[in-house]
Amino acid sequence: MKILIAEDEYDIALLHKTALEERNHYIVITENGEECLKVYHEEFQRLRLESYIQCNISPFDVIILDRKMPKINGMDVAEEILAVNSHQRIIFASAYVKETLIDSVRHLKQVVELMQNQLVN
Repeated sequence: MKILIAEDEYDIALLHKTALEERNHYIVITENGEECLKVYHEEFQRLRLESYIQCNISPFDVIILDRKMPKINGMDVAEEILAVNSHQRIIFASAYVKETLIDSVRHLKQVVELMQNQLVN
């Protein structure tokens, strides 16, 4: 699988990357929402130019988003990605599961997949 991860905590991003690469997945890490959108749009555009079939193109098998990130938060990133590609699979990785679920219904008009990160003090 080709996976895009947006996570501003280096240790958490590295943990995701290590675990997924051990399972032979190709991982792209971004540090914030703005960088994630840039990478996503570049890859989406590249695929559209290479593909004869324009529908249901997803440049990544899944995107793992942190909810709270600098520059652009994960919910806004998901909203923008789903606006251009409603078929893109997105998983939120957050310590704030309840808030993420409520926000996903409110902002994205759908329930999203969630993975809970543990808060480390």
